[in-house]
Amino acid sequence: MKFAPVKSVHYPETNLMFRSIIQNSPFGVWVVDKRGSVVFRNKSAEELLPLGVEDGIGSNISELLPALSIQEGKLCIESLGDSELENIIAIPKGRGELRFCEVTLSQYTDVAGQTFNIVNMNEVTSRVRAWQALRDQEERWNLALEGSQIGVFESDLRTGTGVASDAWFQLLGICESDGRNSDDEWRARIHPDDRTTVEALDAECIEGRIEKSEAKFRMRVGDGSWRWMRSILRVTERDDQGRAVRLLGTMIDITPLENALELAKARKVGLEMLLANAPVAMAVLAMDGTFLLLNDSCYSLFGYPRGQLEQKKFWKLSNTETLKNVRDEVERLLTSDISASRIEQRYTKPDGEVVDIAIRLSVVRRPEPTETRLIIQMVDCPSSNKMGHQSGLSIGGSGSFV
Repeated sequence: MKFAPVKSVHYPETNLMFRSIIQNSPFGVWVVDKRGSVVFRNKSAEELLPLGVEDGIGSNISELLPALSIQEGKLCIESLGDSELENIIAIPKGRGELRFCEVTLSQYTDVAGQTFNIVNMNEVTSRVRAWQALRDQEERWNLALEGSQIGVFESDLRTGTGVASDAWFQLLGICESDGRNSDDEWRARIHPDDRTTVEALDAECIEGRIEKSEAKFRMRVGDGSWRWMRSILRVTERDDQGRAVRLLGTMIDITPLENALELAKARKVGLEMLLANAPVAMAVLAMDGTFLLLNDSCYSLFGYPRGQLEQKKFWKLSNTETLKNVRDEVERLLTSDISASRIEQRYTKPDGEVVDIAIRLSVVRRPEPTETRLIIQMVDCPSSNKMGHQSGLSIGGSGSFV
């Protein structure tokens, strides 16, 4: 229970003009003595009387309006809530419906020195309904955003304050977000090594040099660990001089993605080391034959300077169909349950030298066809071990080059 602001005002005795103005006011007006009894009400107040009450004069104000009560001769109000609902009460309308009124309390003392409480009531049902609809919509958005793990934030550059959705705070491990300034939380939690870069990107957007700021950075969450976040920020309002005054953005947790990328990077490094130290020529190809990774032995085997094989497709080296049979063998592997094969292929280098190459093919299948890879191991066959000189092709099992 809290007291609304109260003013002490002295008025002359009521005259007919004053009474007419009060009676015809669109606001409900009640006059209550220090015991809480109603001594006057106007026509608008009559419409706010509970069902079954015809007059209300002489009744206790708490019986007519339960949200009002007398304490030490002064009226006090029990509001529906703080902020938007401060000094607003609900009044039954019938059929289970409610109407809402904003209440202003004051006092006056007549010429005889008797003090009365004045209740001024303004019906704000439509305003409260609109606020409730907005609140309900916000709660639905919060539920949707919480389920999708997308945090939404807004920054007021004029006041330096920020507000954010519940999902935004939950990404940081904050369960109770009431009263928290999201801008302060961001500044306190971003990794020191990332802050300068992100603020520089945001400044570019604020100054209008880029449409939006997209950044990834680390944030310290509730358990003290660091999580990778990705944010997209835009300016949603500028003043008459074109200065940004309001920002709106989203933030998501990309830690699993960053961890996967780090793991892939580590695996790539490991594979590159394996290729580099392999005793034979070895390469990883896309399924169209493009070289993705290869070691130095491949250059000498195929007769190309370092750096030029990356621009070629394996079965079109020397701009010919020299290794067409290899492509055909790959197609055979893809349409069967076999994952590896060994063939021998006669190959002509760019300088005209002819060599016989033993090639081991391995297909590493992935659910996404574009991610399927071909691993090839190759060695120049000694003259005493050349096979199929006439046909240039010999298909064997999945044996090694031993």
